Amino acid sequence: YKLEDRPLWADVRFEGKKGEPEAFRAYGDAGGAGVFYRGAYLAHGTARLMVSNQVVQLDDLHVERDEGSVDGFLRLDFENSVVSLDMAGRMDAKAIGRMSGKEVEGVLRNFEFGAPIEGHVNGEIHFKGGANTRLEIQAGGDDVSLWAYQTDHLDVDIFWTNRLLHVQRFDADLYGGGVTGDFQVVFQGPGTPPTYALSAAAEGLNFEDVVRTVAHREGEPYRGRISGTAQLDGVLAPGRAAELAGTGTIDVVDGRIMSIPVFGGLSRGLSRIYPGLGFASQTDFSAAFRLADLHLSSRDVRLEGDVFSLKGKGRYGIEEKSLDFDVEFKLLRTGNVGTVVRVVTFPLTKLLAFDLEGTLDEPRWRPKNLPREVFELFE
Repeated sequence: YKLEDRPLWADVRFEGKKGEPEAFRAYGDAGGAGVFYRGAYLAHGTARLMVSNQVVQLDDLHVERDEGSVDGFLRLDFENSVVSLDMAGRMDAKAIGRMSGKEVEGVLRNFEFGAPIEGHVNGEIHFKGGANTRLEIQAGGDDVSLWAYQTDHLDVDIFWTNRLLHVQRFDADLYGGGVTGDFQVVFQGPGTPPTYALSAAAEGLNFEDVVRTVAHREGEPYRGRISGTAQLDGVLAPGRAAELAGTGTIDVVDGRIMSIPVFGGLSRGLSRIYPGLGFASQTDFSAAFRLADLHLSSRDVRLEGDVFSLKGKGRYGIEEKSLDFDVEFKLLRTGNVGTVVRVVTFPLTKLLAFDLEGTLDEPRWRPKNLPREVFELFE
């Protein structure tokens, strides 16, 4: 604690019996203003105070800061090294972290908060090796960022014990859509790194905003909306990224998929077969994937549009950024363009299959089973 010019005050009554220290009791009202606790400034605070048998209990606790206040109950059991609490209110998250201790402050250090958070926390914290810590936390706030990902609003429900940190629900509004799911970290004990598991679903995110954040790219090629799911688990320790594994799906709608750089070689080659074919409106992309050994693999990658479709299978190396896919091209049976192209290119339209190799920055599209003069159109 650190006090400003104004001292703490108390109106307390003392009771007890001579020779019976366990019968000692002090109770009354207490308060203060201008208090720094672990570096966090508290403008004003009051509580009903009770002290007995190495227990300090604060009922009707009310603490104010400039941005809001917190009300509730706090009990400090020094004999058993237990803190019990039930508190709710609105306050700056970083101030909460400083007052709560190094563990909570370390978790909150990964986040940025554009506004105070509102929340409720209740449970018990057991110190000195106690195994019965249990906290239930509900919190929410606007303009919350985790690393480069900025939300418009984030709500979380958290269950925290000595062995488990479980975000039972997170619900984020960001990029014009939403992400929901749960996340848990299991602490395995001394000498063993914790494990983690994530289950998440995204719906209707702005594709350009996602790509700008993840890959630092933007522009017309990334128009559209992206949705997806992920179920991932791994080990929370340096050098253990290869153990991250799981499954998921990705869906893009209303996009301009063929304008994305990875499809550049294919677009140019198809347009040389039939002008404009490679830049036809292909609006929808979908893939189901599996993650293992730092590789994303899929047997069901699809690109759909009004003129043709692509179906692929293969894998992407995350560390090497390498592509290794087999891709099949198929003209759709309906539509005037499809009919004209089938006439012009028959029977080649039935034979168009590709190897996609290289990297995302330098993809190589290699046609399979085509005459040399057609193969050269894609070089």
